[in-house]
Amino acid sequence: MRNLLFCLTLLPISLTQAQSDADNPWSLALKGGLNVTTFAGDVTDQEYAAGFNAGIAIERKITEKWALQGEVVFSVQGAKFEGPVYLDEYIYNMKDHYKLSYVNVPVLAKFYATPRLNFFAGQQVGFLVEAA
Repeated sequence: MRNLLFCLTLLPISLTQAQSDADNPWSLALKGGLNVTTFAGDVTDQEYAAGFNAGIAIERKITEKWALQGEVVFSVQGAKFEGPVYLDEYIYNMKDHYKLSYVNVPVLAKFYATPRLNFFAGQQVGFLVEAA
């Protein structure tokens, strides 16, 4: 299992690198990872819930230092609760696990400080596709 996770981590790096070496302004990468999330608010005894994310990214180099990147990423997020939840004037005792599935579509501007180090910023739209 550890070898599989290591290979999945290196896959996007090698796909991006292989395509960028061909003097092509476009590059494609697969993305994947682990989400460890919880909710914020007046909830006691909440725990982190593990999920995953997976998707695809496409990048277009504009200059040697600047690029635009668009992604489509499926992401599972959530939290585990146990204890009182304060909502308006009422107190509810809860013991539950919430799982939220999103399709996120970020658009990023990337600045390459070096060929292997980049900084990025942008906007993201997320679509809730399942709540359980």
